[in-house]
Amino acid sequence: MIKILIRVFLVISTGVLLVSCGGSPSGQGPSSVTPTPPPPPAPINYNTVEFRNNYGLAQIKALAAYDAGASGAGITVAVIDSGIDIDNSQIQANIHVDSTNIATGN
Repeated sequence: MIKILIRVFLVISTGVLLVSCGGSPSGQGPSSVTPTPPPPPAPINYNTVEFRNNYGLAQIKALAAYDAGASGAGITVAVIDSGIDIDNSQIQANIHVDSTNIATGN
């Protein structure tokens, strides 16, 4: 009878100890602290000397579009011009891989 009581005591003691530890190694539940979100990026100032020197951007009101949040991301522009210099370094890096010379078909 004493052996049975000792076994019952050990089982109950073990159960109480396991319940009190919360089931995690540290004895604490999950953290409820929400991380602080990163600050938004600083707005880009497009109104630069280079921008102001390009009269075409003023004609199409590009600054107003930028200020309204337009970025041009995902936009493809086609230029049809027989006098374009495709060897110009500013143009060469921006020619789409699927471009075609409509005059020669190349």
